[in-house]
Amino acid sequence: MNWFQGKNLYRDLIPSALRPSFPHSPAVLLKTRQHQRLEQHVAHDVIAMRHDKVFSSAFVSERHLMYGTKDGGVFMLDVDSPAVPIPVETSTGPVHLLSASPCKTRVAVGSRNCVKVLDTVSFETVHTLVGQTDFDFAGVWLNGESIATAGRDATLRLYRVPADSSVPVPVTYSPQTPTQSRLPPCVARASIVASPSMLWSTTASPASSAGIGALSPGESDDLDVGQPPARNPPPEPTQPATQPAQETVGVVNPTLTITDHEQKIRCMSRQSEARVATVTPESGTTVRLWDVTRPAGLERTIILPHSCDTVAAVPLGHSTVALGSVAGVSVLDLRSANPAAFVAISHDKGWGVRSLAFNSPHLTVGGGAGSISTLDVRTGKYLTNEPQWIYKGRVESPDGMWLTMDMPVGVLTMSWSPAHHVLFAAGGPLQIGVTGACASVYN
Repeated sequence: MNWFQGKNLYRDLIPSALRPSFPHSPAVLLKTRQHQRLEQHVAHDVIAMRHDKVFSSAFVSERHLMYGTKDGGVFMLDVDSPAVPIPVETSTGPVHLLSASPCKTRVAVGSRNCVKVLDTVSFETVHTLVGQTDFDFAGVWLNGESIATAGRDATLRLYRVPADSSVPVPVTYSPQTPTQSRLPPCVARASIVASPSMLWSTTASPASSAGIGALSPGESDDLDVGQPPARNPPPEPTQPATQPAQETVGVVNPTLTITDHEQKIRCMSRQSEARVATVTPESGTTVRLWDVTRPAGLERTIILPHSCDTVAAVPLGHSTVALGSVAGVSVLDLRSANPAAFVAISHDKGWGVRSLAFNSPHLTVGGGAGSISTLDVRTGKYLTNEPQWIYKGRVESPDGMWLTMDMPVGVLTMSWSPAHHVLFAAGGPLQIGVTGACASVYN
């Protein structure tokens, strides 16, 4: 294929500003160049309010995403103009679970001893999933009416909720001009105007500070699920003096409960509509493949004794899954007798991998010390040995005084937009007794 025959392909792959000056690059190499240096595509560093770590996130449209924090807040963010995130829900505990339905009309939000299913337009709770005895760490939608959840009570639960009946409606949230946007009533009431003293500033830290801190990523997991700090409560929407009586929210009990895990389920991966893979810290790391269409649905157990503190899992296909641990990224082929396909060492030595996001054929890897790198799953190699370091936001010491030294922050969650044009990365510091948050949008 010559340049003139392939010019439309080149034009579709990359914008004009990033097109190479030479005409004979293969299309795959051009797409690879897009992912090699994420800092070339930074759209915004999110100026967030005083959250304590962003734990989870999910896009509900190409432009809007929702994210949950350790201090119990759920917020909506416009990635085109992320000025001030809009609070839409207040949870009773850390929000580790936040998962959007396939149609993006509903989102599951983990809370203490329950999971709420919110409508993404009105933000009203439409279902409450009950049965949990502890925090849920993971949740995946199997289809439009089935969702699986798992967490610290070492139990996998399957719920069936009514299918999405509405067509996704475009929403135009605008934190800067809420009176002129089509905000739902509950969001309009919750909108706040933040003063400069309430906002996070952005700072840059040298890579040499990655070793700062007295707590390993693994030891910080149990701290992450404690009570939210009293000094930084999430903002609560003001309510009118009188309100009409709310309709009864549908309570949904699990249709399937699996209690065969010995320890907490730290993360989970959806392999198909009928199969999920759960990850627990037993014997290093134990991966179980379940068929959730039958009660005794355990299909395979894989033990990875040399992989510890596995906190991220993402499906690469129906039979392959990528895991993020202290060592790095492990790719497993669940059909093979020798399931470990390859292991890519983490750029954040000692801090490990904290989040993963897949944009075929590239896996975006978020590190515990703030790195964002891109791994080609076909070759098992990073596209570049120089990752992007997020290092944004500020951290706060236990006594409430701002720390004058730069400290590393972990990339605890990452999400690609439905069309894979926008990447949202966020997190916070992993050190004990330190609060703070960071977030960036790459376009």
